[in-house]
Amino acid sequence: MHLNRPANLKAVRKSHPLGNVMLNEKMFEMLQPLFLSQESIAACEPYRNETVHYNLDRFRELPIRFSRGHIARWYFLLYAVNADLCRPWIHLEPDRSFADYIMVARSAGNHAPGIDYSFLKQYRKTVFVGVEDEYDAMRCMVPGIEYHPVKDFLELARAIKGAKFFIGNSSFPYSLAEAMKVRRLFEMSYHCPTVMPDGIDGYEFCFQAQFETLVERLQYKDCGQTA
Repeated sequence: MHLNRPANLKAVRKSHPLGNVMLNEKMFEMLQPLFLSQESIAACEPYRNETVHYNLDRFRELPIRFSRGHIARWYFLLYAVNADLCRPWIHLEPDRSFADYIMVARSAGNHAPGIDYSFLKQYRKTVFVGVEDEYDAMRCMVPGIEYHPVKDFLELARAIKGAKFFIGNSSFPYSLAEAMKVRRLFEMSYHCPTVMPDGIDGYEFCFQAQFETLVERLQYKDCGQTA
């Protein structure tokens, strides 16, 4: 992994954990245990000028609009390949301690206009994963929501897989939920539609009524009840 490469972003939130680089040492240390937990990955180390056969950053050179399209499919355009995006590609054991929880992650960007999470107050067990300022923003809407900080992204992925279901917007936690094909709701910003659920148990929303309907449906999916 190539560390500390400038991201060249026009505007970066002061609280963003990466600042204005694409990957820093802290994020690498959090990613490494997750990658090494996968049978298909033999090693995960910082880049030290080794020969690179497939540079996954090269999609940034494509002459496309990065505010549109499906991010996962950009690699198909770059390397002339195809993959079944409906199949899980991260495999690990879930953390069963979250089995009764609705798990939420919401980054500061890419919100669907008008979406309000405050109705989640009616559900007894909700927990937030993500950085602390994002949790503070969510707690303003859902005062009783718990917070689960993690030491690395393997712990995060196991928590997401173990939850009753997951709600997120365009963010790293949602990418994990998508990679594992857990029950998941995706808050889609129609101003920047670059992520979408593929395959089983994936739902998207950008309007409030449908959001609330989907949460109720998944909350009571296995017990035949309604709120």
